[in-house]
Formats: sequence, structure tokens, C-alpha cells
Amino acid sequence: MSEVSIYVALAAARKNMSCPDLDGVARTGKGGSREYKYATLSSVLKSIMEPLLGEGIFFTQHLDLENVLTTECFLGEQKVILDTRRVIRGGSAQDEGSAETYAKRYAICSVFGLAGEDDDDGGSGLTPNPKEDEERKHRQDLWKEIGTLKSKAIALGITEAGITSWIEMTYKGKDMKTFNEEEIMALRGYLASQITDMESLKEKK
Repeated sequence: MSEVSIYVALAAARKNMSCPDLDGVARTGKGGSREYKYATLSSVLKSIMEPLLGEGIFFTQHLDLENVLTTECFLGEQKVILDTRRVIRGGSAQDEGSAETYAKRYAICSVFGLAGEDDDDGGSGLTPNPKEDEERKHRQDLWKEIGTLKSKAIALGITEAGITSWIEMTYKGKDMKTFNEEEIMALRGYLASQITDMESLKEKK
């Protein structure tokens, strides 16, 4: 019996993942005037580990001596590197630990298309805005769909590097957290078209 492809297993695991709980709170802006919620590393890991283990996938992240964080998965003898990024070190030991933790949770959210943080003015005493809540949920749903499409594309043979290269060329290195809806929809369209093309090629074979 042939071994299941790790890409197929990853796609199956992604279908069972939900965006992590935003269980952390931080402040930004002048004098900490703005508050936002974010998912801590433990919350992010909780959202992915059960689905991955359910498909027999071992997940790990490690930092090398050159401060490059590697995120990778194993299934039997198969291995796939999902993400590599340099961690900016400096300052106190606490600052360095925070930088590594941030890089880990950001890498996971980026790889699996999970919403890991959100702007929130809840601490300002303003009345909750149902329209803003609806728009926020809509964005989270779009990112979840993109994560599913990305996993499916990879399962069909499209490389992670190819997708990343298209994103970097199209958006000129723009932080994906700041994408507007038009940019998110363009990314979704790109992934959907790549999936369609790969499925057509497989049908012709």
C-alpha cells in the first residue's frame, strides 16, 4: 500500500483547523492609545496540533545558530519545509524570547492561512460596532478559505516557493496583515486559477 503524500495529509489537516482564539491583548500607537487582540503561541499551536496529529503529521519549529527559524512537517519518511524566516535578535533576553515567539506564531498563521491577530478598540469605551464586527468576521473567513486553497494547491503539486514568489512580486513585499479586501480577493483568485490549471493537466494525462 503506497504512503499518503504529505501534501495530501496537510490539505486534509487544514480542513479541520479553525482560527485560534485571540487570547492575548497588546497596546500600540502613541502612549498605547490603541488596543488589539492577538493569538498567543499556545493558542496558535492548539488550533493546528490536533488536526495535524490526526493525519499522522509531526510538526516542529527550530532556530539555528544563524537565527533562522524553520517550520517543517514530517509524515513517515517524508519531510516538507513550510517556512523559513530570520529572527531579529537583540536587546534583553526577554526581548529575544519575545521575538522568537512572535516569529513562531506568525510563521504558523502565515503557512496555514490563520487569522492570528485583530485590531480592537474594545478598550476605548466605545460602543461595539456590529458592522465592524461583521467585516472582521468576513476577513477571517476569507483568510480561512485562502488557507484551504493554498493547502489544496500544494497537494496538487504547486510549490510553496512558487506561491510565495507570486505574492512577493505582486504585492512588493507588503505585509499580508495589511491587505485590503481587493488584494485578498486577488490572492484567492490566483490560488483558485492555479488549482483549476493543475486539475486540468491531471485530467489530460
